[in-house]
Amino acid sequence: MLRSKPKSRSGGENEISYITEKIADIAKAGNVNLTEMSKATGIAYHNLYASLASNHRRRDLRDWEMVEICRYLKIDMNEFTAKNRLEACSNRLSPEFVYSKHSADA
Repeated sequence: MLRSKPKSRSGGENEISYITEKIADIAKAGNVNLTEMSKATGIAYHNLYASLASNHRRRDLRDWEMVEICRYLKIDMNEFTAKNRLEACSNRLSPEFVYSKHSADA
């Protein structure tokens, strides 16, 4: 049985999901090192890059990858249960907050 690619909020083929997009925004705002994230989470670097950093590859995160990334970035996944809560999450996580939280673990 073939699985179809998950639909994004706009329904386009090369679009990524809202949650993947927001996690990418948070990671970019915090200047997260993808090599370090890859080693800590067990997610291949090329998959992290395609999902979080590339403007051309546009890959959705797998569910287990989202769990590991949220754990690594110290993001409560419950904040992704509704769009309005997701917006509150991304507004709360300023680049300085994300970076200081991430750096404290190093």
